[in-house]
Amino acid sequence: MGVHPNYVESEAIKTASGRFINRNDVKERRKVIILHKKGRQKFLFAEKSRTEPVGRFVNAGGVAYRVVGLYEDQGDQSSLAFIPFSTMQTIYNKGDKLNNIIFTTKNSDERSGQRNL
Repeated sequence: MGVHPNYVESEAIKTASGRFINRNDVKERRKVIILHKKGRQKFLFAEKSRTEPVGRFVNAGGVAYRVVGLYEDQGDQSSLAFIPFSTMQTIYNKGDKLNNIIFTTKNSDERSGQRNL
């Protein structure tokens, strides 16, 4: 899934080790990936391996990505991996197409039905 750094503000995921996507990753279209803490074995190692994946490379769809972080969440998202949105656009020839857009509002006044964006 191609995301921007602020994705963590709208979804209930937390970095378990390493880091999440940052602005430079997006700007430079870096080939970096964040894997789920529980699902990392699918991409890297046998289930009982204790090798730290951060800093290692994985092959996802024929592209080598450097693992920069692991995440955990409240749901069952262990099969999701995150890459910079710009990298996804370039590598997978997505252009300016989006599958989903997520946004949050600030200063919402639900009593009056008005929202200050």
